[in-house]
Amino acid sequence: MKNILIPTHLSPDTEIAVRTAICSASGTGTEIMLLLTADAPTSESASALLRSMRHELTASQLSVLDDCRDVARKSGFSLKFHTQYSLSGPLLRNLLQAMETGLVIIPASYANSTQSTHTSCVKWLSLSKLPILQLSETATPELRKALLIENGLGQLPVHELQLQINRKLPIQIVSQANISSEEQSLRQLLSETIDLRDIDVLIHTRRTEKTGRRKNDAAFPESFGLSVLSVYENAI
Repeated sequence: MKNILIPTHLSPDTEIAVRTAICSASGTGTEIMLLLTADAPTSESASALLRSMRHELTASQLSVLDDCRDVARKSGFSLKFHTQYSLSGPLLRNLLQAMETGLVIIPASYANSTQSTHTSCVKWLSLSKLPILQLSETATPELRKALLIENGLGQLPVHELQLQINRKLPIQIVSQANISSEEQSLRQLLSETIDLRDIDVLIHTRRTEKTGRRKNDAAFPESFGLSVLSVYENAI
């Protein structure tokens, strides 16, 4: 397992993302990085700009950061915090490479944010070849049972996909469904399967680096209110 990136604006659910990262990691030197993305403060003075950057975290954010550091320390993990201003696609790619990122975990509050810096970061992450675990609002740190949503686009064999996922996450595929954006009449059947098999995470694949997740492919799994693991089919 390489290192784990968590984009965040330090909402309380960041701690759940950190605990999920700890449960997912092998514990052999894995580092967790919290990435806070923000627009650069506007100031004509360089010194005023630096002061603004240094003191911009709220008391609530500082409390969340302290809690995350405490959780990581007690579990024997290294946790780093990085604030990135004026994030761009190329800059994010370089950051992911420099950090040797193997997994991205996105808290629900960040994924649902409408702030441009957050939506852009999520979009650029989806263009990477990294597995991306988007947590639900009710997520627990230990995700174990998965339903694979197959989109009919040359999916890897399930056993091979399972082996590759387990290099990153201790998640077991216990059920699968073939579905396309036109077959949403299966929603009730899938909901019953989720309840019956005690499924806590959905898995879907994305194939193209240039276009990232197709809107319909991503929106359908996310509509069930569970955490969603999105994997780049040929590069887990």
